[in-house]
Amino acid sequence: MQPQIAEFQQSIDDVVMLQDYPNAVAVEHNILIYSAGQLRSDALNKTAIQLEWAKCWHRGPGVLMIKGFFYGYNLC
Repeated sequence: MQPQIAEFQQSIDDVVMLQDYPNAVAVEHNILIYSAGQLRSDALNKTAIQLEWAKCWHRGPGVLMIKGFFYGYNLC
């Protein structure tokens, strides 16, 4: 399968809408932002998150960030 320039350009031009990803807490520079604290919650529907991330990687921006993932670690 050869990539098509027009399809690639369209994927770059797409704007990510927060309402399309209900478990994300923000969108910055077309990158979905998730809260590590919320993801660690027992009340979270893990299947819904998995489906949402699959949508992100398959039809969406293809990238996401988990804010606070390394909380408590000295990374410097």
